Amino acid sequence: MIYSTIKRIEKELNRYPEAIQRGLLYLKDTDFSSLEDGRYAIQGEKFFVILGKMETKALEETIPEAHNQYLDIQCTLSGKETIGFAQRKASQPIAEDLLEEKDLVLYKNELDSESYLALSEGEYAIFFPEDVHRPLVRRGSVTTIRKAIVKIHMGLL
Repeated sequence: MIYSTIKRIEKELNRYPEAIQRGLLYLKDTDFSSLEDGRYAIQGEKFFVILGKMETKALEETIPEAHNQYLDIQCTLSGKETIGFAQRKASQPIAEDLLEEKDLVLYKNELDSESYLALSEGEYAIFFPEDVHRPLVRRGSVTTIRKAIVKIHMGLL
C-alpha cells in the first residue's frame, strides 16, 4: 500500500513503474468536474477509471476486498473517507469469492491487523493484490464523497 497526495505527484513520479505513473498523471491532469460518473477506458480492459459519488458508511457496514489481477489507485476527489487495509493472508475468512467473474474477493468484517488511513480531497492510496482494502468508511458522520478508482492490470507493470 502506498499513500500520497496529488500535490506531490511530480516529485514522486519517477519512483513508480510506467503504468502507475500514467495512472497518477491521469488523476493530476484530468478535470473531473467536467466528467460524469462512470467508467472511462484508458487502455481497454487493462487500464481504466471508475468515477463516482459514493456514500461513506459505518465500519461494520463496509466490506473488505482484494483483487488478484488489478491494483487500485483510490483517490478521494471531494469529501473525506477512511480506508481500512491489511496484509492479505490465507487465514483471513472469505465471505465471497468472485475472482473469476469480477477479480474480486470479499472478506468477512474482522480483518487481522487492520490499519486505517484517513483520506481527504486530493489524497490517494495504491492497493496491490497483496493488500486487502476497505474503502468508504465514514469519518464522523455519513457523507457523500466523489472518488476516482484507477484500475491497472498487473500485467502492465
